[in-house]
Amino acid sequence: MTLTINNLEKIEQILKDDDNDYQIELQEGNILIMGPSDIESSEIGEILSLMYNLHN
Repeated sequence: MTLTINNLEKIEQILKDDDNDYQIELQEGNILIMGPSDIESSEIGEILSLMYNLHN
């Protein structure tokens, strides 16, 4: 069964409702659930987001 973005969003919402801070990705129709990120990866994500927004 290939999963979609809608499936990913539903799982993400369930985990957030349970106060879980897991990283979730959809890769080739498979949902990957990874442990919570640390502060360093959060900072990198913030920098990438800012760079993306500056170029669009």
